[in-house]
Amino acid sequence: MRTLFLVLLLANVAFYAYTQFFHWSSQLNDAEIREINADKITRLTTPIVTATPDKSIQPAEASACLRWTGLSSVAIETIKPQLATLQLNVQQEQNNIEKTSHWVYIPPRLNLVDAQRKATELNRLGIREHFVINDGSAWQNAISLGVFSTQEAAKQHLKQLQRKGVRSAVEGEKKDTISSITLHINQVTPKQQEDLQRLANNSKGSQLQTIDCLNASAK
Repeated sequence: MRTLFLVLLLANVAFYAYTQFFHWSSQLNDAEIREINADKITRLTTPIVTATPDKSIQPAEASACLRWTGLSSVAIETIKPQLATLQLNVQQEQNNIEKTSHWVYIPPRLNLVDAQRKATELNRLGIREHFVINDGSAWQNAISLGVFSTQEAAKQHLKQLQRKGVRSAVEGEKKDTISSITLHINQVTPKQQEDLQRLANNSKGSQLQTIDCLNASAK
């Protein structure tokens, strides 16, 4: 009985030693594996997603509002084709201005032929600055010999003509209605503004200005 007890005790000690050795060996292998594969560990990170700009979508061009003043009806007819080509948003405003000046002239002749005959006589007298009025107005067939801002200047010119042999010329007040046209142009791109400025530079007496679009919208 005693022998059996000793055998069982030794068996338990051996089993306990075996299990402890196996557990220690397993931990050692795991540590070695981790050490050996340390350089193969890849750290996963979440990339920052950035939106790629769509090159097909072009940013809107900055637009301006312009006012083009001092245009005559003749100038408007001249620039109309260019304005149509630029495809602009244009509004036209016309102001009629009464202007009084003084001029030297030969009163209206009987007809255009008679007026042209008189103009030929002026040429023979050495007087080149004149023209026959042929616009269907009340001054049709008159001959203008000069327009002046003051009456004194007109009278001085009349005396010079009389000394040259002109007898039918007179001096008088001349009232004209001058049409001044303004263009209001909205939503103008930088390229269109450059083209408009070139047109304005070739239109004598006119002025192209950049204005506040809030004021332009009130027109």
